[in-house]
This record gives sequence, structure tokens and C-alpha cells, in this order.
Amino acid sequence: MMCNKVKCRFVSWNCILGFSGGNCQNCYKPVRRSEEDIKQLKENWFEDPVWDIETTEGFEYHKKELLQYKLECEKCWNEEQEKEEVVREEKIRRSAAELRIQDINLYKLVLKQADTIERLESAICSLCDKEFNQAWRILRDR
Repeated sequence: MMCNKVKCRFVSWNCILGFSGGNCQNCYKPVRRSEEDIKQLKENWFEDPVWDIETTEGFEYHKKELLQYKLECEKCWNEEQEKEEVVREEKIRRSAAELRIQDINLYKLVLKQADTIERLESAICSLCDKEFNQAWRILRDR
């Protein structure tokens, strides 16, 4: 790891070991991380994207790259979600047509209530089996 500032060629052990949060100990400028470090960070974030990857401590030098990666992933996820929604809507329309239901919104409401009843029944079964954590997860997740 080398400091990004041309005049500073100082690399402390703290920088090398990562104790400085990715900043040079001499000039306190962000330090460039290896491609392997960046790849590992991206993989970790992709598996569990619960934080803003571009603000990860120690990767300040790569903020633009990480933000771009985050935006690309979010765009891809949104496109996938939209495609799934279109497929789901079409499936509901076909099902309603087969049952000769005219009001699609009413049919969606009935399906939603049926799903709620099914979840409640599953949670009750878990409670009867003394699986309290499982019942809580069923009720929490929608």
C-alpha cells in the first residue's frame, strides 16, 4: 500500500496492517487498496447489501468506483423485480380470466387475504410445536 500523494512515500506498518482505516499515517490521505481487497468487499456486500458500500472505512480512495458498482447492482435488481412483477401480474390476470372474475383488484385482495390466512395457520402450527422462533419468523416475513 502506498500513499497516493506524490511527495509522500511513507508507508507505516499501521497502513499495511489496516489499522489506519486506509489512510496514510504521514499525510492522512486515502490509500489505494488492492484489486483483491476491492473484489472481496464487493462480494461481501453483494451477499448482504445492508450498508452503503461506497462509505466503507478504508476504501475512501475507491468511493466513486464502489458507488458505481452499487448503482449498477441496484439497477439490475430493480429490473429483475420489475420483470417478476410483470410475470406475477400476468399470472393473476390469467387466473382471474379462467375463473371469469371481472374485477382484478378484488381478486388480488382475495389472494392477499388467502396468503395471510396461510401464514397465520403456519405460525399457529409452529406455536403448537413449541417452535416459537419459527413462528416469529413466519409472522415477521411477508
